[in-house]
Amino acid sequence: ECFFNTILRLPSTKAPHQMYGTAIHYALEHLYEALKKGEKQSASDLVSYFITALLREPLSAQDKGVYTEKGRSALTNYFEAKKETFVADALTEVAFSVDIPLPSDNERTEIHISGKLDRIELTNGRHAHVTDYKTGKVKSKNDILGKTQASDGSVYRQLIFYKLLLDADARFVFKGGLIDFIEPNPSGKHKEEPFTITNEEK
Repeated sequence: ECFFNTILRLPSTKAPHQMYGTAIHYALEHLYEALKKGEKQSASDLVSYFITALLREPLSAQDKGVYTEKGRSALTNYFEAKKETFVADALTEVAFSVDIPLPSDNERTEIHISGKLDRIELTNGRHAHVTDYKTGKVKSKNDILGKTQASDGSVYRQLIFYKLLLDADARFVFKGGLIDFIEPNPSGKHKEEPFTITNEEK
């Protein structure tokens, strides 16, 4: 599926859960845009951005109802859990396009890669702390790392890929990645998992 959608870029429709994820990302991006403008934000503002985006998606009436309530609950919980950590100068939905050098025994000397990062927070000017939002079921640290039978480690590889992108951009120094689960765990708590990616893993 990844090959056909990403490499060959064959047209395809988004599944309802993907439309839901798109609306969640839109809401969080616009929350930070408002903060940058000095506008005070609330949980209801975040939910409003989400609903605006969700209504644009070609969902059935039943799915719209289900995902509206799902998003309202998740984002209200998320806002209350995270509101003290929102920073107005965070970079959101940052697109990268870089050339990565290849080992000398390859026929090509470099390969072009691109990607978009959900959020970057900077310290000391260039130190980049990357956050990747995840909707859906909360995963354990071992699930993320691919150390369970049901996991292939793709979530962790995504963070390694982000290090690859940022390390090739002179503007940034990658300092770590964070998987930020938007929906609460079964006990109703917000969860996030920080990771330090090594050069060996890259």
